[in-house]
Amino acid sequence: MYGAHKYSVFKNSAGDIITGAEISPDAAEKLEIQSSGQHNWKNGLKTTEIIDSTMRHLLAIAEGEDIDPESGESHTGHLFCNVMFLEWMRNNRPDLDDRQNGNSKD
Repeated sequence: MYGAHKYSVFKNSAGDIITGAEISPDAAEKLEIQSSGQHNWKNGLKTTEIIDSTMRHLLAIAEGEDIDPESGESHTGHLFCNVMFLEWMRNNRPDLDDRQNGNSKD
């Protein structure tokens, strides 16, 4: 749910556009939703982006940090999510495999 909120777009009463990354979920409840970030990952994520995120969370765990300071969620939860994204992209969006070796299409 963290990512769904972070990547949603809202409009306030003055007509200003605000992303979920800029406000809390509680503050967003008072705004008009312009587009939902829910399932936006299915639009595609580059393989290297997912791998980079996976490595950041794994390194944070290795350094003794359990909770991601940005999201307030566990690094382990982010790892599981990233691995699921990676597998989904491999099966459904191989065109986004931007690795320079291995199974990359480039």
